[in-house]
Amino acid sequence: MSLSVTELSVPDSLHTLLEGVTTAVIKHKPVDTAEFVALYFRDFIAFHRDNLNLDLQEVVKKFDFKYGKMIAYSF
Repeated sequence: MSLSVTELSVPDSLHTLLEGVTTAVIKHKPVDTAEFVALYFRDFIAFHRDNLNLDLQEVVKKFDFKYGKMIAYSF
């Protein structure tokens, strides 16, 4: 039985998003990383929608996640 190797191509936009969220995780050192990432992307999406004139790299650079200001949200 032979195994096939699937080659995946990761989009540049995913690299950009992961760099942004990774930087935020390292900066804030959250206790619950999964919740942090969910809240980060929720706020990032809202910020991105308000800044559609910017390309994704600019949005990531300008987005400043206010972790200390978080309030409870139910998903």
